[in-house]
Amino acid sequence: MTSMIFASEYRAYKEAGFEPRPVTPGTKGPKVKDWNKPDAELPPDIYEKWAAKYADQGLCLRLGTVLPDGTMLAALDIDDDRFVRAAQFMLGNPRCGRFGSRGMAWFVRIRGEMKKAKIAFDIEASDGSKVHVGELLGKGCALVIPPTIHPGTERPYEWIGEPLLSVGIENLPIIEV
Repeated sequence: MTSMIFASEYRAYKEAGFEPRPVTPGTKGPKVKDWNKPDAELPPDIYEKWAAKYADQGLCLRLGTVLPDGTMLAALDIDDDRFVRAAQFMLGNPRCGRFGSRGMAWFVRIRGEMKKAKIAFDIEASDGSKVHVGELLGKGCALVIPPTIHPGTERPYEWIGEPLLSVGIENLPIIEV
């Protein structure tokens, strides 16, 4: 039986002020035309069209959405399990994150303007090699959310802490850029 993730989930996120997008099965991002445009620049009936055409696809949120408090929706995506606890500590034990197969991603708010869509965090290991820690994802990016199926594990992404719709944006950590 095919899950109708996008069709059954997008409305709640839209009504909460987020900008949901369908995610093609087996991928980690949206493949629909103009996915990265803000909702205000899309045709008024686009969600009904997407829900009809992509009902069985997964769900992600367009990052870079301007929130009511003037901050921007973003995510801190830590790709290496060794750095999850440090990032969690630096964010002040955030209430909303999601897990796929490794690392962790937390929804955050950005105050200021990011010059790039992604800011990568890499460190130098003791042997001189470069270790990729993760990225701060902003405008121009999307983050896949539960209950979408992770392409590498074939299991749904999981909320860590509270689901985004339960948290309230005022409770998301702020990162100054």
